[in-house]
Parts: sequence; C-alpha cells; structure tokens
Amino acid sequence: MFQESCAGPPTRRLRQAPFKVVDKNKGAEMPLIRISHAARYDQPAKDRILADVTAAYAAAAGCDPAKVWVILEEIERTDWSTGGIALAARAASAG
Repeated sequence: MFQESCAGPPTRRLRQAPFKVVDKNKGAEMPLIRISHAARYDQPAKDRILADVTAAYAAAAGCDPAKVWVILEEIERTDWSTGGIALAARAASAG
C-alpha cells in the first residue's frame, strides 16, 4: 500500500497554503504561510526570506503586510532526506 502511494507523482495537493487564521479581535482573516527548509541560513538571510515572502503575498493578495503571518521552520540536515538518504550524509559523501 505504501509503495503504491509512492509510485508516481501526487495526483492532488495534500495541504493547501496559505492557511487563514481569523483574528478574533477584529474578525479579519490573516493568512498563515509555513515554510519548511533544511537548516543552513544565517539570521540576516532568514530575515530577508520572511520579509520577501510577506511582501510578495501582500502584493499579490492586496492585503496589509501586517496581517500576513509567516512561520519559517528549520529542519536539521540530518533529519531531512531525499531518496532515503539524509542531506547531511549526501553532503559528506559528495565532499
């Protein structure tokens, strides 16, 4: 069953983004954008990612950037794999 589900490209999206959170104080929808990536960026780079994603969404949606929530989740390279091989192991073998 698992092998069948991995046999080809996904036929549908498993999760839609961005998720919208309702601000209970004002009743307004607040988009929530979650980004998961392998840990490698310093704080200034992460700050640019957060600012650029916020600005791009606000411009495309025509909303106030202050209403856009962005969560940047870093996954350790030992905990992120492709093809069953952790990114850290791939980097070490390419080394």
